[in-house]
Amino acid sequence: MRSKVINPMLFCFLLISTWQIALSNEGYIKYAKLLQIEKRDKTFLVRIKSSFESKAWNSYTLTAGSKRIVALSATHVASLDEIDALDSLVGVESIRYISNEKVKKLYSEKKIVEIGYPINVEKIVRIKPDVVFTYDVSGENQISIARLNNQIIMTIPLTEYLESTPLGRAEWIKLIGIVTGKEREAFAAFEKIEKKYLELSLMVKKSSELPRIVGVGDGSGDYWTAPSADSNFVQMIRDAGGSYLWSENSFNRPISVSKESAFVKMKSVDFWLVNNRWNSLDELIADDKRYETILTAIGDNVYNNNLDGDNESGGYNFWERAFVRPDILLEELIAIFHPKLIKHKFVWYHKLLLNSVSVKTGAR
Repeated sequence: MRSKVINPMLFCFLLISTWQIALSNEGYIKYAKLLQIEKRDKTFLVRIKSSFESKAWNSYTLTAGSKRIVALSATHVASLDEIDALDSLVGVESIRYISNEKVKKLYSEKKIVEIGYPINVEKIVRIKPDVVFTYDVSGENQISIARLNNQIIMTIPLTEYLESTPLGRAEWIKLIGIVTGKEREAFAAFEKIEKKYLELSLMVKKSSELPRIVGVGDGSGDYWTAPSADSNFVQMIRDAGGSYLWSENSFNRPISVSKESAFVKMKSVDFWLVNNRWNSLDELIADDKRYETILTAIGDNVYNNNLDGDNESGGYNFWERAFVRPDILLEELIAIFHPKLIKHKFVWYHKLLLNSVSVKTGAR
């Protein structure tokens, strides 16, 4: 029986071609666990999971270069700005929650439409977008998304906020770049973010600085809310040389504990990162006098992420841009926890100061 002989040159060609296909299919996503991107000839096959618990992947076939985008989350607006693709933005959910001055200018020039909440299907249909970026939706919005799909308007749910790592969350900018035809810009932007983030985290690991205990959140009503120990923000705290106070609470949702138990536990932290509108320790105490017991124990190491203020209606640049640029946010957290390691001009966080002598803080 005669055996088949493969031409060595042909074998090398097939080997190289196979390697290139594997690279194009697998090289797109490195950190994200809820997103897969595969390049096909002139299209991209995108797979998205709605959660870590879900076993199903939702698939989308995309052609690069969509010219008309509706972004329902302010974070997705920031991603568009990061890759200079705001010219493709034609609609946002609510302009009041947008801090980006360029977007507000486009809105004032009537180049961007406010869609509203719940989603106004008729408004979206009228502006004829190629793609609508959504986030986790339920209730009325789920019905609206179904109606949009029936109108043959593609909706893509971006679940980047559920990623467990900061780089995994930031990597979704690649998808936004592909959709808008800014693939090269998006990949270059992420590569810059990745390089700086890894360099900073390695610097902290190599240092002799001991981890600092970090508490996050504040009370609302009878409960104290804080991020899950499995969240991408808490991973960033660890990368910045922090030890998270609620590290034993591993859920894919925020932590909610009684205020009383939180007040006791918070007395052991070195730093407290709050998520509120407070601009001073006086305002913090005015909200709840019991916060003073924490300050007596930990001193004035309290930081809020509203340094840039807000747009008087609820839009914070922190929530809009910080997780699109985790390299900057990581540098900020390192500068708070370990100021000897790095010099940094703060973008989002600032130390809450005391304007009144009536509030006493402990020394640490």
